[in-house]
Amino acid sequence: MNCEVLFVHKNIRYKIININETNYIFDQDHPFLVFFSPFLNWMKLHTVYKITDKDKIEQLAEKNNKKVGFGIAMFNRILKGWFQEDNDPK
Repeated sequence: MNCEVLFVHKNIRYKIININETNYIFDQDHPFLVFFSPFLNWMKLHTVYKITDKDKIEQLAEKNNKKVGFGIAMFNRILKGWFQEDNDPK
């Protein structure tokens, strides 16, 4: 059994699952009780939708976005400069 899990672009609730060349969208549905006990999530029924259109899968699948890495690098640069200024003796 071949299985692959893809993330939906900008949506953490849904996952795309490819099992033996058949594609499904998995709805994770995060209720409030799962926050306190994640194991309760295993006992809950989840909704799965079968997708036959390959174009929809490519459209929904997450693409590598370089803007996120750039944002993190800029945030790191700002923090680094901010803390270095505080440590300089005057």
